[in-house]
Amino acid sequence: MNTLPIPDNAIGFPGMLAMLQRTSDGAHDGKLVAVRNPSGFVGTLLGATKPVFAWQVLVLGNPISIRCKPRREIVVADLCLRPVTQISPAMVEVLVKRLGHQDFDAGMDDLKRILDANAVDAREFNTFFEKAEKQIGIGRALEVVPIAQALGELGFRQQNPPHGDVLVWTGIHGGAELEITAGTNWFAQWHLTARCNTLRQAMWDETILPPEAPRGAIALAMVDFWRAAFGREAQTPDAFDLGLRYENHKANMRALDLDLPHVDLDGEMLRATRKWMAQRHGLADGGAGPLPDAPLSLSIDNGLMRMEAGGAVYGCSVRRGWIDPCQVSLREFLALPAWALKGHFLRLTTAINEVRFGSWAIRSFPTKAAA
Repeated sequence: MNTLPIPDNAIGFPGMLAMLQRTSDGAHDGKLVAVRNPSGFVGTLLGATKPVFAWQVLVLGNPISIRCKPRREIVVADLCLRPVTQISPAMVEVLVKRLGHQDFDAGMDDLKRILDANAVDAREFNTFFEKAEKQIGIGRALEVVPIAQALGELGFRQQNPPHGDVLVWTGIHGGAELEITAGTNWFAQWHLTARCNTLRQAMWDETILPPEAPRGAIALAMVDFWRAAFGREAQTPDAFDLGLRYENHKANMRALDLDLPHVDLDGEMLRATRKWMAQRHGLADGGAGPLPDAPLSLSIDNGLMRMEAGGAVYGCSVRRGWIDPCQVSLREFLALPAWALKGHFLRLTTAINEVRFGSWAIRSFPTKAAA
């Protein structure tokens, strides 16, 4: 049950049937809605310059199209409601179920027409559907895509259209608004920041993502922001379901104990070595900005990881493990965030087309064979 306080001067109340007015672009003025629950004071989600009291409402008649997707339930500002009449809150919930069934029945009618054209046994169809849904979901979660593309699929939009470089996503839970912004830094990495302020606490979290990453990993970063703001018990938005699927897939892979080639490195020595390399190859301590790229060759020799770049050779102690020789981008290695190399020991893992330093992956390619 929603227990958010409602201002004394609020227009709406649960059970009100209202007509929308003064909406942001006027496109939905005159639309009939049923007021369900208070959403609290909302700002960014409504495009308002300062937080205004808002309601979760049920759209009656045809759904409203928001970002090319039909929506039955939306959040609207209290001042956009023009009272028409009222019904009991219980009747509003009946309408929610009734309209949900109506939309479901329309979808089932479309599915029936498809099945009529391609008859299949019900049990066979269910088995095929479950397998296909799972496989397609995992495949989509593991597909590496540009961060901007994945963020767009998750519902991010330009903060200052039409030419803004910063993307933003806003969600609401329990009357509190979570805003996630994303933009690129000097190294073409993506810097994401999450903010959520309530009367009792202020939450600020951030993370760095490479230019490309698996869709599921990007969605999981959003799930982590959501949990940091509202706790693990809070239901995750549907838009981030791919992150939950990716998280579950990772857990299943860990349970199988698939051990990729790896070495455990001395963390302190690796951090010092990277600092020397940055100073020697054009990026001074504390500096920022792009630098000419070059290959960085990695190999194991006499208990050391040999790191060669620009004619110079560096070494880092190996505690245990083995990897085949490979190369990575020197620029991408130097651009790794400091927190990615934390710890007394750091595991370096090699896989197809990538080398992973702890939890952070950068692209790799095989070393050329000697002539």
